[in-house]
Amino acid sequence: MSNKLILLKQEYQKKIQNFHKEINTKHKQLCLNIQNLNKQIEKEKQKNLNLKQENDQLETKKMQLELDLKNNEKIYQEKMKQIQQQLKKINTTIVVHEQRINELEQTFN
Repeated sequence: MSNKLILLKQEYQKKIQNFHKEINTKHKQLCLNIQNLNKQIEKEKQKNLNLKQENDQLETKKMQLELDLKNNEKIYQEKMKQIQQQLKKINTTIVVHEQRINELEQTFN
């Protein structure tokens, strides 16, 4: 019976060793998986940071373009005002010349 117990003990020790090997193997694999996931997380963090920086740059550019647009609108309004004033002067000059022509025609008739 002692022999049987020894064999049984050896068998269980072998099973325990195999179980420990399996646990260690799975543990190593899990550690590798965790490392890979951490690397992916870092990559994603960097991507997010890059996207945030790009977004900030685009927001800054948008704000600058909006300012430029406002300035351009002011310039446009000023130019239109100048053009309208010039047109008014031209129209006045035309009217004056037409009156002068009419006066001259009446004088010669």
